[in-house]
Amino acid sequence: MIKVVEADQHADRTAALEAAELAWDTIDVAKVRDVSWFSVPGVGQHVAQVTDNQPLDAFVAPFLQGRDDLAGAAIACGDMVGERTIFDQFPFGRIDGYDISGESLRRAADSYARSPIDFRPHHGDCNRLVLPTRRYDLVLGWHGIHHIEAIDPLFDQIEQALTEDGVFMMYEWIGPKYLQIPRPNALISRLLLSTLFRREERVTHEGKRKGRWLQQPPEMFEPSEAVNADRIHGALVERFEVLRKILFGGLLYPMFEGLGANEHLATDSSTARRVGLVARLEQNLTRRGLIRPLFMISVARRRKAHTVR
Repeated sequence: MIKVVEADQHADRTAALEAAELAWDTIDVAKVRDVSWFSVPGVGQHVAQVTDNQPLDAFVAPFLQGRDDLAGAAIACGDMVGERTIFDQFPFGRIDGYDISGESLRRAADSYARSPIDFRPHHGDCNRLVLPTRRYDLVLGWHGIHHIEAIDPLFDQIEQALTEDGVFMMYEWIGPKYLQIPRPNALISRLLLSTLFRREERVTHEGKRKGRWLQQPPEMFEPSEAVNADRIHGALVERFEVLRKILFGGLLYPMFEGLGANEHLATDSSTARRVGLVARLEQNLTRRGLIRPLFMISVARRRKAHTVR
């Protein structure tokens, strides 16, 4: 009986991985970016404020500047569009990209075709990742690690793969599985949407109106979507020395995700001001612990007492 159960679990896992790979091989990533909450006027300004108006590469600059021929790794890297905003600011000689989607890795490799950087794609299941020891000056997770279920084994691998002065940077969803919205966040988001934004301003690119409805149910997402994301923050704190950490997005994401293409928001001169009001409220409620932050930007390094596993 045990062997039958194990066989069924293996089959389920294989099917889930195949579904995830197919989803990311065929998704229109450009469209996803175009309709995201970051495309709503005012959202980008808020994120700039929570990062002290610093570009995100400045978070790791103190640990990488003055060093040559750096080696980096990008975990669940997709097409590397986001990751390159960091890597391209420093003298990396080699970058290893790890991802389940062969098509995404092909696009990433094409983007490096004329670059002096040696980009090496690694196609496979990041839940079973085995990284080289003391290889990387920077390991980067950019909206990809939340697709990995085996967070603790992954972080073990990252910890032993960092060089003595290496750092691990993440920009990740840390909320519930399948991008679901915590109840307090949802209640306040619905109230603010109905109070501050007209009905026509709340229509997503899929024709759904934000308000009572905020997010698709779990079954609508591919199997790896935020599959163990609520474990990311705890695992980071347990294994690494956290050098910098910013938590945000508890209201802005549930309110505005999917509205990036809404022409009413894009053309109304008051949109950024209203979004700014929501952003200030989000910061206040997050600080008081009344809503849960859904995104984290962090930089960490190996604890000096750790030894190679």
